[in-house]
Amino acid sequence: MEKQRLDKIIASTGKFSRREVKSLVRQGLVLVDGRLAASPEEKVDPESSELMVQGEVLTYRRYTWVMLNKPAGYLSATEDGRGKTVLDLLPEELRRQKNKQLSAEQKARLRSGMRELESSADPVRKRRDDHYTLPRPLVVGDEVLLYDIDKSATVLELPKDDTVLVQAGIIKTRVPLSNVRLVSKRQLKKQQGRSVTKSVSTPEISTSLDIRGQNVEEALMEVDAFLDRASRMHLPLVTIIHGKGTGVLRSAVQQHLRRCSQVKSFRLGVYGEGENGVTIAELK
Repeated sequence: MEKQRLDKIIASTGKFSRREVKSLVRQGLVLVDGRLAASPEEKVDPESSELMVQGEVLTYRRYTWVMLNKPAGYLSATEDGRGKTVLDLLPEELRRQKNKQLSAEQKARLRSGMRELESSADPVRKRRDDHYTLPRPLVVGDEVLLYDIDKSATVLELPKDDTVLVQAGIIKTRVPLSNVRLVSKRQLKKQQGRSVTKSVSTPEISTSLDIRGQNVEEALMEVDAFLDRASRMHLPLVTIIHGKGTGVLRSAVQQHLRRCSQVKSFRLGVYGEGENGVTIAELK
């Protein structure tokens, strides 16, 4: 068989992401035929080489055959918004593999249409270059404005290669320095004052819930309260952010959603939504 990249082979099993594989290789936790892996990009034959990750021998399968006894009520389809499909009967490991394949397809479609989407973007959101120059170098903790989308953010790292890592809400992203405007404390207080006034006069509910870092019991209590609020506000879709991690929290959330009366259907996120780090639920 043709040799493949080590990180691709290990990630194809569904147990680890490519990012996790790179971290494991750096920690010396990946062995190839009894020796430490040189790098995640190392080319190996998955069928003839013995791979060991964290002390466990990894079994590579080019194809996986599954025999299922389909109970009544499950649809013979890969996805359907009306109810459960036969894919819900697969073990968690195989569902993760399927999700990775779908994500790859989504990525390809998104890349092919990216330029067209950018060129046809809402002109109201396009802003002219104001020839702004930062009054001083940015430091960690600075409050800034992302000029093109008019959103406030916090600087997480010192600038590098004319870009800077910022956090806006729950999103961490690297943006060009030319798109960053330093916000003074007076401006920040004024913005916060406006947001408080607005929230008092017009109550809003978020369409997403972040439960990362919580134990299962605490997380499910928050999920219940969140779904109750979302259902009362007649939200059609909500996002539950559980992170990737070991998958324990994700599995607990999805098992819980199957029993929730407010939930019509749910699925893992795809590329651009958070992939298998989030669950998207459709409400009744």
